[in-house]
Amino acid sequence: MRRTRAINDRTFALRRGFCRAGVSPACPAFSQFKQAKRPHHNGFSLIEVVAAAAVLGIAATLTAQLVLNVTDLRRTAREHQIAREEVANALEQFSLAPWESLSPERAKRITASSEARRAIPSGELAVEIAPVSDEPDTRRLMARFTWRNRRGEPQPAVQAVAWVSRSEAAP
Repeated sequence: MRRTRAINDRTFALRRGFCRAGVSPACPAFSQFKQAKRPHHNGFSLIEVVAAAAVLGIAATLTAQLVLNVTDLRRTAREHQIAREEVANALEQFSLAPWESLSPERAKRITASSEARRAIPSGELAVEIAPVSDEPDTRRLMARFTWRNRRGEPQPAVQAVAWVSRSEAAP
């Protein structure tokens, strides 16, 4: 009986126009109205925008640091390559020279090439020629290239050693 009365009350209210959206919870349109009244977000909240900006800022910072590190590593690798070439060229130049010209005075006069000085302004090439104590017809050649990077930090020296005998020297 109670159920019938509730159905009859709703029917009565609908027929008489008493049931307007949102007026009575007994109205069948009430639940649809409540759902339609909920706020509907079409955009982003301020917190979401700030969080996204922070993530993008961190990603941009890390990317910039990575690019700078890679650039620095490439420059260092290029400097090492130039230093190796200079040392190899100096040793080759002295090992092909006549035996009589292999003197410490001549070694002190050698300098880095103009290309190396342009690429590594702080670079210094030094060549040492020394006799080998237990072999009088052999001389030890040592070429060393030292430099500082753009921050002024000393880089590991690149050096090479060769031994030249009187019989191997060019005539």
